[in-house]
Amino acid sequence: MLRYYRRLKIRLKIIISFLFIFILFLIYALFSMIITFEISNKRDLLDRSRQVIELIRYVRFNEKEFFISNDLQFADQNQKLIVTIKKILVDLIQYESKKEFRERIEILVRLIDSYNTSFLSMSALSIERSGENGIIIQMRKSLDTLQVLYKDERFLDIYLKIEKYIHTGDGTLVSEIAQSLLLMVETTIDTNDEALVLLLKDQLYKLASLDNNIAGQKIEFVEYINRLEPEIKNYITYIQKIVSITVISSIIFSSVIIIFLIIVIIATSLFSVMEITRPIKQIYSSTGAISDVSKKLSDIVDRKTMTSIRVSNSIDDIKAIIVNQNEVINKSNQAIVRMISHISTISEASQSKKESILMMTAKVVLMAEHLEEFVINISGIQKMYDDMMNIVDIVEGISDKTRILAINSGIESANAGDFGMVLRIVAREIKELSAQISYKSKDIKKLMNNSLRAVDKSIVSSQNIYDEFKILSDFIDQNAQTTIHIIEKIGSIHNETSIVKERLQELHLVSEKLNKQTGLITEESAHMKFNLDELKKVRTDTNSAITNIISNIQKLTDDKTALKERG
Repeated sequence: MLRYYRRLKIRLKIIISFLFIFILFLIYALFSMIITFEISNKRDLLDRSRQVIELIRYVRFNEKEFFISNDLQFADQNQKLIVTIKKILVDLIQYESKKEFRERIEILVRLIDSYNTSFLSMSALSIERSGENGIIIQMRKSLDTLQVLYKDERFLDIYLKIEKYIHTGDGTLVSEIAQSLLLMVETTIDTNDEALVLLLKDQLYKLASLDNNIAGQKIEFVEYINRLEPEIKNYITYIQKIVSITVISSIIFSSVIIIFLIIVIIATSLFSVMEITRPIKQIYSSTGAISDVSKKLSDIVDRKTMTSIRVSNSIDDIKAIIVNQNEVINKSNQAIVRMISHISTISEASQSKKESILMMTAKVVLMAEHLEEFVINISGIQKMYDDMMNIVDIVEGISDKTRILAINSGIESANAGDFGMVLRIVAREIKELSAQISYKSKDIKKLMNNSLRAVDKSIVSSQNIYDEFKILSDFIDQNAQTTIHIIEKIGSIHNETSIVKERLQELHLVSEKLNKQTGLITEESAHMKFNLDELKKVRTDTNSAITNIISNIQKLTDDKTALKERG
């Protein structure tokens, strides 16, 4: 009964130890899942942050395109992008709960809102200034109306100054133009036309006010940009730091848990082994002397049979080697014959493929030359666009000169009286033609600028295609040379196969001789095995006798213990 409880105690300790190890493994798996989720979460945070940066860059691109073309489409796209950016930034808060991260997100949202407000103000002011119904268009209509009525040099001077102010934005011209208009009202203008001149003056003041507002808004806009870009860089650096810290801490934590598990497993194993081996040690200590005697007797038998065992094993090994060698030789002979047949087929096919590879290489080189010529032609298109832009500039210059000529002709026709009526009509037609030429030339210039940007992108794309195709061409050429070299090697291998076939025939003859010797060795091996079996029987009988002696000794020990208890 005592022995039963002792065994039960040992089994319970082993079960508890392995259960403890299993629980630790479950805890490790749980922590591994948590760490993996945290790392994945941080990587998603980094990817979404990079998406925000790309959208902000696209917003800046639309901003530049809007100020170049005054196209409301770019402003509308920016509004949609700003809404998307703010939504992504707000969603990013769920990835990280740190206060510093939330503050950085809030700063970015405020800066983007300020940037958007400033951009909307600038876009509204720019459209009010230069849009289809902007103040500049209204001033030009007023100027055209007054130019038909008054053609003296003083009004021409006012006209040129207004045009100069529109193009240069020189604020010193505003007061000078306003004084000239007031003087014109007092001296020259009829009472009926006074309202038109005063309207032109009000439009001039409104344009100056818009320019001042745009200048102030631009300063504020640049300030927001200068604050936004460093904040974006700091934010990306902060996010990368968070991801790096998470990965490093996860690696350290996992390493610590693994080391702890290894230590616990080793300690538990040692504890279990100690409990199991304790009774065995007691038995071993009590029967040590008998085991020594048994060992000495076994050693005597082993020494007597060792030589026979080695000889018998050597004979069996030699026999197995010879048999295996014969099988390998036969299989190798068949495989090499098949290989020679395949090599002959491959050699014939490879010679025909060699010509195809050379032809393919030549065609790839020809395609590379055509592609290079294509890139050069596209570059020539860019040069043609430059020449056309120069022609458009010349046409604009001619238009301006024609406008001045029309104004001068109108003045001369006014001085000529009735004789200048025809000249006045011609001057009016020239002026209208000049205005149409100027308007069309600007449209042409705008279209050519858009086309030129598309051509530039095409040049870059075609150059990239050419570079990639050049790399591909070099790679194909290298592969072609390597393939030709392999084909030549296959030919030389085909020539060597005949020699291999002759050597196989010689090896087959040697194999037949070895088979004859194997029969003799087998007979000797059978005789050695018979002697070995006799020695094993002797050893078995000796071990049985020793076991009986140990059993009798153990029985005597138990009887002695029982007698002592009775006494």
